[in-house]
Amino acid sequence: MCSIIVRMREISADSSEFVVAQPDLQVGLSTEIDRGVRPTEFLNRYHAEYDVRCAFCAGHTPHRRGFTVRLEDGRIALCGIDCASEFFGEEVASRFESDLQTQIKRQTQRKILANTVDGAPVALRFLNDDWIGIESSYFSAIKGINLWVHPEVLRTQISDGALRLMKSRRVQVETVTRDGRDVTKTETVEEVQAIIRGASCLLVQEQSFGLAKGGLAALVSRSQDPDTIKGTLIEELGKKRTLIIDRIRNGLEFTQSAYAFFQEDNLRNFIAWYRRNYRGSPPEITISPSMHLFIPHPEPRGLPTVTNLPGALPDPQPMLKPLVGGG
Repeated sequence: MCSIIVRMREISADSSEFVVAQPDLQVGLSTEIDRGVRPTEFLNRYHAEYDVRCAFCAGHTPHRRGFTVRLEDGRIALCGIDCASEFFGEEVASRFESDLQTQIKRQTQRKILANTVDGAPVALRFLNDDWIGIESSYFSAIKGINLWVHPEVLRTQISDGALRLMKSRRVQVETVTRDGRDVTKTETVEEVQAIIRGASCLLVQEQSFGLAKGGLAALVSRSQDPDTIKGTLIEELGKKRTLIIDRIRNGLEFTQSAYAFFQEDNLRNFIAWYRRNYRGSPPEITISPSMHLFIPHPEPRGLPTVTNLPGALPDPQPMLKPLVGGG
């Protein structure tokens, strides 16, 4: 798949520069062309910042805008924009200009498409190799947890991506009554006993890496036939690329939060939080040294959640950097 990127870049690099700023520096220019020599095409249009010499008109009028013309005998020469219609005929000049504009548009589309698909094959490979399975295993794990908890309870208590295990404590507080007497009152205060990291993963409802995979595959497929990319489809592919990057970042946020949540000390604090928010026995969640996760079903006959979790997360940069540059 990686060869797709190379092929697209070669197409852009080998294509003629259709709009040039220093036309007189082109190799092989003929400086004088006799009237009656037949042209075959406009190679490019130019807009110089200094005067250049027309090869066609008798006075070789200095000008800054025009076309590089290929002639029937193979020579190339500069022709001022006004001289083109006079020497070749308005119909021929208009047709050549239209053909050139078509080539310019096609080259622009190829360059945009190359930028749009750039990095997609590499990102897709790392997504498949390193991340899809991890996301799937964590998604299975949070489904097992969510059989025991209510989403609304989580939404009201999760703050900055975490749950907080609170501890109540009674303290003596000195205060002054309305009539000026000093009295001591007993009040209950709540303190944070522990922070349950990564709890925001329990609210995620879609597998972002899975969605990004389909989008990346679509970009790679489109790059194999760039001439079919026309009109608004290029803009749509650009929007798709942006959406893919957003989904990959969402997937990374989910897996990093899930990794933090499914740590043994963190799960112990979660069980303590569960006891304070729900009646009945909490789930007996276990993680073996080989990262084999077991979560019982709240119903006696329900199937438990069993999955393998990663011991560590891969570096995300090989997947993300091809799409966003610096990452």
